Parts: sequence; C-alpha cells; structure tokens
Amino acid sequence: MSDRHPTKRLREPGGSRADIDIMLVPLIKALWAAGYDTIGSCQDLGESLRRHERQSAYWKGYVLLEMPVADTLRLLNAAADSPLIDRMMHWAAPGAWEVGLPIMPVSPFNDDGDAEVTPWAQIHFPNDQIDDLIKAITAG
Repeated sequence: MSDRHPTKRLREPGGSRADIDIMLVPLIKALWAAGYDTIGSCQDLGESLRRHERQSAYWKGYVLLEMPVADTLRLLNAAADSPLIDRMMHWAAPGAWEVGLPIMPVSPFNDDGDAEVTPWAQIHFPNDQIDDLIKAITAG
C-alpha cells in the first residue's frame, strides 16, 4: 500500500528488502527482532482505500498487519498480556481490534484451485495503539 503513504526501505531478516510505511517502521522492526514474520502492512487502511468510500470511512486510522496464522496467534497472546487486552475483547468496542482469516475464492495454494482459507491472518487495530503494541512485543 506504499502508493498512499511515505515509506522506508528496510532489510528483512531473510535479507530481502521491503518498503514499510513510515509510521509502521518501529513496529515492523520490533516484530522482526522478536522473530515474527510479516507478509504485508499499511499504516492507515482508510487512507489507502480512498476510492472506496464506505470501506475508507470504516478503516480510517486503522493499521493493517498481515502475518502467518501461527505468528498472529503468538502476537495476540503477547498483546493479551498487556493493557491492549481491553481493546481486543469485543470487535464493536471503540478502538477495538479485528482479526480475520481471508478466504481465497480460487486458491493458488492447492492443486485443484478450490476456495481455501489463506495461511495468513489480517489484524486491524487503531494506529494510535502502535506504541502500546511495541511495548507488548518487547516486554515478552
């Protein structure tokens, strides 16, 4: 989603390079340092979805973080051991987190191309909680 936000190029733990939205650089560095894999991210999904009015309004100010399912579960457990737990309990609460497993209608992950749940999860949370998440990651 780097077409909407200024980015910084970082070297991933595996050696390749990734353009990371500036607001997310400290978070992504903390995740990588703690051994988490990331697949994709966006510092403000609402801004990136400007052409889609309804979705843009809904996701305004929310981070998108995509991670393998196992790393997502590990991150959620780390966050649950912090003050962020209050934001994770109910999806409709103000400032709540949302986590989902996307389903691909035609999957590139299996031989027959049938629909399939992806091997990654999407985490959405308000971008004003980035520092709190970094604290939760580095505390564990």
